[in-house]
Amino acid sequence: MTNQNNDDHDHGNIIVSTDKSLNGKNGAVSNFITTSKYTLLNFLPLNMFQQFKKPSNIYFAVNMIIALIPDISPISPATAIMPLIIVVAVAAIKDGLEDYYRHKADAEWNSAPGKVDDRDEALSGVIVDGAVDATVQSKDVHVGDMIKIVRGETVRADVLLLATSDLEEHTAHIQTMQLDGETNAKGRQAVSTKIPGAGGAHRNLTHDLITPEACSSARLDLDTVQPSADLHQWSGKLTYKGVSEGVDIEQLLFRGSVLVNTAWVYGIVVYTGMNTKMQKNNKPKVPKESQLDRKLTKMIIIVFCIQQLVIFFDVRLGGGASG
Repeated sequence: MTNQNNDDHDHGNIIVSTDKSLNGKNGAVSNFITTSKYTLLNFLPLNMFQQFKKPSNIYFAVNMIIALIPDISPISPATAIMPLIIVVAVAAIKDGLEDYYRHKADAEWNSAPGKVDDRDEALSGVIVDGAVDATVQSKDVHVGDMIKIVRGETVRADVLLLATSDLEEHTAHIQTMQLDGETNAKGRQAVSTKIPGAGGAHRNLTHDLITPEACSSARLDLDTVQPSADLHQWSGKLTYKGVSEGVDIEQLLFRGSVLVNTAWVYGIVVYTGMNTKMQKNNKPKVPKESQLDRKLTKMIIIVFCIQQLVIFFDVRLGGGASG
């Protein structure tokens, strides 16, 4: 694999290090995520605000207010009130259920631990004191953590690949269906470096980081770019044991991707939470007006115009008759 040499970095690059005291200076965020729109406290006001941005609901609300004035309303107030209440209530229930499922999905993401075997021995998780700790939940994963991921596991943060169970080439494969909808496995390979005195031969720069003990005592520093939503470009410079090599998108495991065709990998957490590429691409959807809503809005505008014409001519004719 050809490595990128990134001696020149853009202003604003960040440092990711196993020395956690350096990572707090980079604006690193918590790995806790939230994709829900509402809470119990703000659901009613926010949802009503969204619903009454629709011209149809505003129109029927005005009609309802007029219907509540006995001297000018020719119909029973209930006739005008009930349709609006039913429409708004059904929409609120739908929005509430959708947001409930978002809260539920967020809770599952944030509380996801590492994997254990049938004997409850850790298979994957954050490296803590020379051992794999599967009890560390996703929300407690931090930038600079060394982490082990196993086959079939969903990656819990954006992770720089360091070593894999393929001890020769240190390759791995991920499936990124949750990010880009693609089902084919994408190849990844840990960065390589020249072997001194070996006539140009290469080997994995971090080839010895294949045990929790080795990862726990390792010192790595990564000079990389600010987080972005780009799934095709990324770069940085990894320094290990005094040797620096450029890294690129071929070494990055995305949050939300699934490790496939590879028994295990070790890596260092680069981005967490809302800084991950998955969350950068998970932008709030702008509410779309359906075709039915558009037709209804047009019909309401037509009805409103006809009503104004009727009122105008009624006033004119009434005024002429009284004169």
